[in-house]
Amino acid sequence: MVPMHDTPTTLTLNKRVLFLSAQPGLVAAQIAGRQVTLQQALALRDDISTDEITPVPILTHYDDKLGRYPYTGFKTTDELPFTTDAVRN
Repeated sequence: MVPMHDTPTTLTLNKRVLFLSAQPGLVAAQIAGRQVTLQQALALRDDISTDEITPVPILTHYDDKLGRYPYTGFKTTDELPFTTDAVRN
């Protein structure tokens, strides 16, 4: 076990982070390539189901096609901001 005084207080990521915001416009902006900070993205969706991450109809794909559809079931304020290939692109 790591002593508390040795635990880092920040985490630095060198890649883009996709924040699943409750604000559909901020999700769409990220899909379009805009960098969004955690503070800008708040409030985040905290109740995302596996059906939103990978909708059941997509599970019929067993090859790289599966990677075309992540989060296509993700809904925020009755909007579905992810389209086919949105995350891949």
